[in-house]
Amino acid sequence: MRIISALVFIMLAAALFTGTAQAQPDIDVNVGYVIPTGDFADAATPGFGIGADVFFGLPMFPVELGGRLAYNRFGAEDEFEDGHTSIIEILPSVRYIFGPPLSPVKVFGQLGVGIYSWENEFEFKGISQTIEDDDSDFGIAVGAGVRGKLGPLTGIMAMPMYHVIFTEEDNTTYLSLDVGLVF
Repeated sequence: MRIISALVFIMLAAALFTGTAQAQPDIDVNVGYVIPTGDFADAATPGFGIGADVFFGLPMFPVELGGRLAYNRFGAEDEFEDGHTSIIEILPSVRYIFGPPLSPVKVFGQLGVGIYSWENEFEFKGISQTIEDDDSDFGIAVGAGVRGKLGPLTGIMAMPMYHVIFTEEDNTTYLSLDVGLVF
């Protein structure tokens, strides 16, 4: 819990530091389709995600600092009677903006490093016992996206991201395909 509190503090400090540089942050609220990959795909099925990103631009640089907070929920494979995996992302992040600064369409690359808090709950077929497990682990997310203006105050964004959670045995990996509104 101390690690999560420290990451939230770092995100807020970065927001305050860069907030003086640019008064208008880019805030997006997004929904997504999440796809388990690797060994994680053996137990989980695709699911959904909801999240929000807040970024502040640095003056004279094509870089934005901020963070991502998201909730993802995966289903269970057919060998299970019932179950799910829930993952909360707390990721301080940096975005690099490609292209002209005054363009209404921005292409960006994003890198996030932070904490993934996850919970597994599975019930095997024919066994009345439920297996539960939860923990918080360090992880990274790498992606790219595009955002465009719809009007003076709103826009849309699309961003695929690949997530790697450094769990004890094997890394847990998944792909998120997000779309959202930018304010």
